[in-house]
Amino acid sequence: MSTTAKMIEKVKPMNTIQAVNMALDEAMGLDANVILLGEDIADGQEGGIVGVTKGLSTKYGNARVRSTPIAEQAIVGAAIGAAIVGLRPVAEIMLMNFTTVAMDMIVNHAAKLRYMSGGQTHVPLTIRTMTGAGFGTGGTLKGVARVLAKERPETKIVVCEPEDAPMLSSGVEQERNPDGSAKSGHPSWKPHPMQGWSPDFIAKLTGDAVASKAVSQVLTIQNADALRCSKELAKKEGIFVGISSGATFAGALRVAAEAPKGSTILCMLPDTGERYLSTPLFADVSVDMTEEEWEIARSTPGCLLQPPQ
Repeated sequence: MSTTAKMIEKVKPMNTIQAVNMALDEAMGLDANVILLGEDIADGQEGGIVGVTKGLSTKYGNARVRSTPIAEQAIVGAAIGAAIVGLRPVAEIMLMNFTTVAMDMIVNHAAKLRYMSGGQTHVPLTIRTMTGAGFGTGGTLKGVARVLAKERPETKIVVCEPEDAPMLSSGVEQERNPDGSAKSGHPSWKPHPMQGWSPDFIAKLTGDAVASKAVSQVLTIQNADALRCSKELAKKEGIFVGISSGATFAGALRVAAEAPKGSTILCMLPDTGERYLSTPLFADVSVDMTEEEWEIARSTPGCLLQPPQ
């Protein structure tokens, strides 16, 4: 057996979360200047929403693994300052969507300081994030459900999922590896247009939340209802949302129709419409401007862009 084959044979199978955790652990062990900053990343908050930094604050101390306020621009700004004075910060932005909040720091500071200082300033900065929504990770669902069950037990938590992928409501258990990760795709899943909702497995944190009985109800949402509510939110309320938000709102309307009089309903709209320009949400929107749209454009001639001749 070759040396390479022997090395491969000894490799321990792991998921992405474990691999990133191991990489951060190794970097922090090799270089005392490596520090981590981010929302809820210390062990007191379970090492982040999916546990990527779990165990690191216990091992290296809270001075090197710092849980921050919910302020992405401040997280990146602090990391830039730390990098300038010689540290090697790894700034975690909890979800990819929130990097836009810190874009000024990323683009106008981190990316330019070396050039603006004539090469005298270095910014050895790493920004780590992830993407995903719905109950893809289940971190928000489990965390919020746990707190509400304790502090406000009268609050009912309703989870929505696509009718085309009724994994939670199917009652079929998710097959898992010993570490809790999904061993295979869930048999009740199939493709659906609600971006960010329901990957092809039930994440462990989601399963934990449901198993704890913290979730009062699971609703399945039809694609047509999700699309209709997305469009109505834009037309009637001026809220430009995506299909997942429309689906969530459709679920909220169903809850409202059955809820006791005087109930307060909080509907969390998870996404915005610009992510869906190439999806069925915009299928009936013409590429060319309609006459009605041209009439609106002509009403402000100073801002009118003439069509090509």
